[in-house]
Formats: sequence, C-alpha cells, structure tokens
Amino acid sequence: MGYNKTESDRLLNEYVNLTGMDYKSTLRNPREAYLRALFYKVLKDCNDMNDRMVKEFYADKGVKRDRSSIYHSVSKVDIYYLNYKEFRGFYDTFFDDKKQDYLKKKDLKIASELLKNNSTRLSKEDYIELQNYRTKEITHKDSLDKLIESLPQDKRGDIYQLVNLRVKSWSWKSKNEYEIIESTEGLSGRAY
Repeated sequence: MGYNKTESDRLLNEYVNLTGMDYKSTLRNPREAYLRALFYKVLKDCNDMNDRMVKEFYADKGVKRDRSSIYHSVSKVDIYYLNYKEFRGFYDTFFDDKKQDYLKKKDLKIASELLKNNSTRLSKEDYIELQNYRTKEITHKDSLDKLIESLPQDKRGDIYQLVNLRVKSWSWKSKNEYEIIESTEGLSGRAY
C-alpha cells in the first residue's frame, strides 16, 4: 500500500460527517464533483498520498476511481474555490492557504464595481461594505507572521535584509551552476 490506512479512514469519516458526501457516488453534478475533489486533496495533503494511493484506497472500499480523474479533479480545486461558497467553507476547514487571497480579490472586485458605476461619492452602505472587507483579518497566522509583528520598527530593516539575502541565496543555489577551479599549486603558502 504505502499510505496510512487508519489515517485515511479517519479522514474519510471526518470528511463525510462534515460535508455529508457519499464517497461511493459517481454523480457528476457540481456539488458532488467539488466535494470529491476536495476529499482527494485532503487525502493527498493531509495523509501524503499520491493519485495511485487514492485509487487504491477507494478500491479497498469497493469503489472504482481512475488516477487521471483524481489528478484532474484536484487540479480544479482553485476554480471550485473561486466559484462555490460552500466549497470555500469546507476548504478553509482543512487548509488556510487561499482565504486571504480570496478576500483581497473580493475587495478589489467590489472597489472596481463601485468605480464602474462612476460613483465618486459612495453611499453609506457601500462604504461600510467596502470597509468591512478591508478590515477583515485572517485569524490564523503562522509563527513567522507573529514573530515579525512582535519586532520593533527599528529592527525590521535588519530582518528584511537578512531574509532578502536568504531568499536570494536560494535562487543562487537552485541554479546548480558550479565552477570547479583546478590549480597545480597548493594553497599552503597562500593562506593567511
């Protein structure tokens, strides 16, 4: 097998209880399709399974799934996130990587729609709605976010330079361009 079967079963039970999905269903309506796609992603990301392992997991349950369908379904997660509110809620239960970007895009969309209407002066309701989107904060922050927020202003420049140098070093290392310099002389007389 190669995957943690008990963890997969636990994730299946938790997911079915949360979403009400019938994991044996082969319906192709949008809700069933996006629920299946999200469950495949949960298995892949939360249990380190690849599409072959997901196929085997379903086969053990007596359900036939194709690897290509699993792969294609997971590739549509971003589309489902943008288009289905229910999907966003379920996705944000398991993952926290898309919520902030989505809120920023929604904020920009509202602002652009207001500008399209040529309203130089916003109504009170529109202004409140726009402010609500701008002031929404994501409650989950990683340890780096928390550390940077706790730094005094005068130290942030130093930390920025250190992090920037580290990021640049990653790009230098990833190029895999090394130059080997051979010499007939030793370094013993040249070291200080």
